[in-house]
Order: sequence, then structure tokens, then C-alpha cells
Amino acid sequence: MKSLLSFLGLITAFVFTASHADAENWNRFRGPNGTGISELTGLPVEWNESDYDWKVEIPGLGHSSPCTWENMIFVSSSLDDGTKRLALAYDADTGKQLWQNEVVFETNDKHALNSFASATPTTDGKHVAFLFAGSEQTLLIGYDLAGKEVWRTDFGPFVCQHGHGCGTSPITYKDLAILSIQHSGPSFVAGVELATGKIRWKNERETRLTGHCTPTLIGADSDAPQVIYTNTDDGIASLDPRNGDLIWRAKVFTARAVNSPVVGEGFAFAICGGGGRGKYIGAIPVHQKGELTFEDAAWSLDQNLPYVLTPLIVGENMYLWGDNGVLLCVKVKTGEVVYLERIGGIFSASPVCIDGKIYCASRDGEMVVVATGDKFQVLARNQLGEGCHATPAISGDRMIVRGFKHLFALKAK
Repeated sequence: MKSLLSFLGLITAFVFTASHADAENWNRFRGPNGTGISELTGLPVEWNESDYDWKVEIPGLGHSSPCTWENMIFVSSSLDDGTKRLALAYDADTGKQLWQNEVVFETNDKHALNSFASATPTTDGKHVAFLFAGSEQTLLIGYDLAGKEVWRTDFGPFVCQHGHGCGTSPITYKDLAILSIQHSGPSFVAGVELATGKIRWKNERETRLTGHCTPTLIGADSDAPQVIYTNTDDGIASLDPRNGDLIWRAKVFTARAVNSPVVGEGFAFAICGGGGRGKYIGAIPVHQKGELTFEDAAWSLDQNLPYVLTPLIVGENMYLWGDNGVLLCVKVKTGEVVYLERIGGIFSASPVCIDGKIYCASRDGEMVVVATGDKFQVLARNQLGEGCHATPAISGDRMIVRGFKHLFALKAK
């Protein structure tokens, strides 16, 4: 009986570990489908330098967020004014660098707050795709998990009105990397085979104003999947991720789209803005077809909105963490304001929710932790000791934070 119980215990432990690992593969920007929500429990709310499981220096500079698969972390960087772009992989258990690939590139102009490596990689667990964009080429490069380059696809120059550079990231849908390139040149959304780099579909768009949204999915495993993206011309729009066909679009934007759409309660939400602030957010019902207008939005707001940071939906609340350190909480279904409070600081990284608490790092490297729910409460302010523009990721029982100089691993207790 004792042997049987031990065996059953091992099986239970294996099942729990496997399911937990599957849930915590943050294989794109802001984790599973970009929700920014982790199932991890026991992560510290307050910590200091001695609490890190490990901390390692990253070569060069980049603002891409980490993406993870099982015990691997993938992140990009750049050296020598962007003439060397780096694809990097690390062991999540130890912080040891597993491999580094260098991509020779031209230098180009960029916004002071941008980097030459701002696109978060994406992976299906077999291949990992890195995006590097410049004034002469826009490369999506596929590697196997051992770091061998398998393919590269060039989408041509990334043309930016003010030379700000590229900020969008690819995402994974089944065997495809889906890429949204919205710029002053020929704009498009494309589905690229992760195993081969072959372009399976490409939907060219009319917009010629640079945007940086990372797409999100609805019903990825259903018979009617959608990929939601944004740009100035289409506003909030939906394509079929299997073939790139347009399903619907709501032309509700009057400015550029920088942050990324989120979905919840049957709506797609996205923000347009300019001058460092958001100017409009609309709640668009997702089960639609054809052309939609402002009147189709269930609700909308035009004040106290983020410009760069992507909204976070937790339960019935949406948290709109502003670049200027103001946090607006509203009800997802109605847009009713729950609270508007000043946190302080200036932010570029998007918030994530771990164990029911919201974590967001300021540009100066202060990781602010805020309670979820209808009552505003700052739980902690933790100092990274360096600047941070990247959104945290989860790998197993660790939160992975990318600063200007280091990767940090904070382990749950």
C-alpha cells in the first residue's frame, strides 16, 4: 500500500507540475494571449537585492520583454548602435546563457525611449521567432531551441514617419507567427510558418501611420478564431488567423495605435493617442462582421488613458495604468469608473497580474505592486537599481524581469 501511495503521489506531482508548466509558458509579449495574468502563487510582494534567485548581465541594450518556454528564456538585445542585433536564450533555473546569435544590421534612427531590440520573441516550443526592424530591412528570424538559425524572412524597410523605430512583437497562433507591421511604408498583417519562414498569408492594409500594437487572439481553438490588431486607418480590426481574411473593423481611431488590444466579456478594447497620452478607448463587440463605427462601441472613454502601456483586465475590472503614473480602474462591461489614483513615476512597461496583485515597473526601475479589486492600495515599491522599459514574464515559479543591464529572477516562496 505504501508503494502504491508513493507511486500515486509521484503521478499527482507530475500531473500538477506538467499542467503548471504548460500554464506558465509565456510564449509571447505579456504571456498567454497577452492577458498579462499568471497562475503563479507565493511571489514576494516586497523584496531586496538578496532575494533574487539569480541576476545576470545582458549584453547590449534592448527593451524587449522576455518570453519563456519550460525552463528557457528568450530575449533580444543590440550592440554598437544597432549594427549588431542579438537573439539570446537563458536557462531559467540558473540564469546561464544557453546561446547567443548575432544578426548584422544597419543602424537607423529611433526614439530616445525606444531601442534597436524592442520586439518580444514568440515561440511554439519547437521554434522561436525574433523580429528586428530597420530602415533597410525588417527581418523575422526563426531558430530552433538549440539556437540554430532555421530561416529568415525579410519584409523590406521599416519606414517610420519620425524615425522612432519599431515596437511591435510577433505572436504565435498554432504553427504560425502572426506579425503586424503598421508603418509609413506598405503596411500588413501576415501569418508566417514557424517551422519554415514561409508566408502563408499576408493582408496588406492602407494605413501609412506607424503603430506598434502587438495582436491578440479570440477563440484560438474554436471554429471561428479571430486575431485582433489596431492601426490608425482600420481602428480596431479582426482577421481570420487561418487565412488573413478581414472579419470586421471599427474605424474609431483618430490617432496612432501604440499599445496593444485586449479582450474580455465579449469585447475587444484598444487605445489610440498621441503626445504621450491616450485619447480614446472603445469597447467593440467581437461577434460582428463588416464595417463598424463609433455607434457600435458599447462604451468609450477619452481621458486618463495610457499611450504606451497595454490595459490589464482582471475579473470584472480593467486597469488602465498611465504612462504618467496615474491608474484608472473601470468596469469592463460598462466603463464605469471605479477609481482614479496617482501612483507617481513615469512608465513604459505594461502591468501584469500575479497571484491577484498587479506588478508594473517604472522607467526608473521602481517595481510598484498594487492590489486588485475596487479599492486602490499600493502594496509595495521595490527598487531594481536600474532602468526598465520591459514587461515581466513568468517561467515556472519565477518572475523574470528585464532591466537595462540585467535579467532578474524572483522566485515564489
